[in-house]
Amino acid sequence: MRPIKHRLRAIATTLPQLIIANLPLMMLWIAALTAPAVGDLPKLWELEFPTVRYVLGLLRIMACSTGLAVVVAAVIAITATKRWIRWPLATLAMVLIGIYAFLMTNYHSRLTPEVFTFIAETTGGEAGEYAATFVLHGTGLILLLTLVAVLVVWIVLDIRWQRRTHTATRRTTVAVWTVLALALTGAACAPSTWSLAASLVRADNREFNDAFGLDVISNVMFCCHSMQLTDRLTENAIDATRKACETPVTMPDDAPTVVLVIGESYIKSHAAIYGYPLPTTPRMSRERDNGNLWAFNQAVSQFSNTNMAVRNILSTNSIAQGEEWQQQPIFPALFKRAGYQVDLWDNQREFFRESAYTRGLNAFIYNPEVMALCFTHHNRRNYDYDAPLIDHYTHSPYNTGKCPRLVIFHLRGQHVMASRRYPHHEGFDRFTPADYTFRTDEFLTRDMLEKIAHYDNATLYNDHVVGMIFDAFRDCDAAVVYVSDHGDEVYDYRPSMGRRPDEARPEAARQYQNHVPLVVWCSPTYTRRRPAIVKRLTDAIDRPVSTDNVAQLIMSLATLRSPYYHPERDPLGGE
Repeated sequence: MRPIKHRLRAIATTLPQLIIANLPLMMLWIAALTAPAVGDLPKLWELEFPTVRYVLGLLRIMACSTGLAVVVAAVIAITATKRWIRWPLATLAMVLIGIYAFLMTNYHSRLTPEVFTFIAETTGGEAGEYAATFVLHGTGLILLLTLVAVLVVWIVLDIRWQRRTHTATRRTTVAVWTVLALALTGAACAPSTWSLAASLVRADNREFNDAFGLDVISNVMFCCHSMQLTDRLTENAIDATRKACETPVTMPDDAPTVVLVIGESYIKSHAAIYGYPLPTTPRMSRERDNGNLWAFNQAVSQFSNTNMAVRNILSTNSIAQGEEWQQQPIFPALFKRAGYQVDLWDNQREFFRESAYTRGLNAFIYNPEVMALCFTHHNRRNYDYDAPLIDHYTHSPYNTGKCPRLVIFHLRGQHVMASRRYPHHEGFDRFTPADYTFRTDEFLTRDMLEKIAHYDNATLYNDHVVGMIFDAFRDCDAAVVYVSDHGDEVYDYRPSMGRRPDEARPEAARQYQNHVPLVVWCSPTYTRRRPAIVKRLTDAIDRPVSTDNVAQLIMSLATLRSPYYHPERDPLGGE
């Protein structure tokens, strides 16, 4: 027992000495490892009404990040006994800080799976061009010089610290760091480990997708896992689609053109066509009054995020039947297999590229094999607003006016800062705070009313864009389906924007975040040739519809026949 006691006593004496001797390196690594958490702190101040649960959750993740950083930094400090070890480690820490500072400064992002993918796919020449353009000029150059200066100052301080640090001081000071490391390790690192372990066995990264303040280690683990998971799910979807393309798919000789318009963050209750007091949908309302448009009253999206919502819209799966999106084929491939020209015009490919939803969705849709199986043509340019996207397709050589075609438009709609989703001219800046006398909620401020007005103006512009699509196909034998990926909130029943949960009133939150507009428009030619389908449309508008069955609706309108068309899932009720 005595040798063990002596050994433990030696360790208890030596470890604090080593840590305090390399305290500058330890502090530098704590800063490097908690850089993502510090970078995310400003997000707390962007929230107008952060809930207690949200703040506590953020503090938990911050504590976890700090605890893990302290432990790793202590290990590094203990092992870095020589100058030739300490200084390279200090340089590596500064590189980590520089990477996060560069990403936050230029892209308002931390390290994401997309950044990993970008690095992996970048050649040496491309990396050199990128560095010359973004790192050695402007803010990149200023940041680089600042980091170099800080590293030089740190080296000077480290030299002076090594000369002035004494054993007695080390023994008394480092006890605090040792206790802190042990306490934070035991109490704070467990939640992060549990969350990461939970995400490893789930079908998505829901635990981490919206997380704040991940430490570098957890952040890197998340990125690696997310890339592997995305690839695996995409491969499953490709396998299911490839298998479906081997089955017979038929279309009639007079097959019509079908257009799917996927909107974004559309709050159904802000549409005049669904009873909103302000005239936000004049084009849709006019088409309905003329007998060309049918609005489904009970359409629901099962997801409140773009990534999962769009995947389930494009897949032929049924959530009600327990099927996940990657287990069933993607319906555009069935149309292409039948002989359709399938065009994709997407205005979100370059939108918030650093975000999880854009990265995940792009990895799926723009996978080379998915593109080959599903699409004939696609756009290569994005626009600040949606109307130019429609103009681009209308005037492209692919808009031949010949049938049959399946055209998919993916709009920006009212997504993220509605004030930027419409041009502030041409009559779209119509609604102002003065128009909301019908809103009597006590929590409303003028700033909130301005944001509501921006949202309604974006909704008005979205109606104009959808009207452009109607006009583009009016002279064709065509049907247009418009559906939003999910809803949103803009101070509708509580002082909240976005899609935050409401544990006290979950059904109220679902009403705004998951209930979506779903409308079908038919050209005069389509209506004249298919009176039976028009009758089924009229009878179906009050039926409950889940947006994961939009694929069945599209196949029904096209009268496409495939083993993956299920009449019992068809919102029109089948034939």
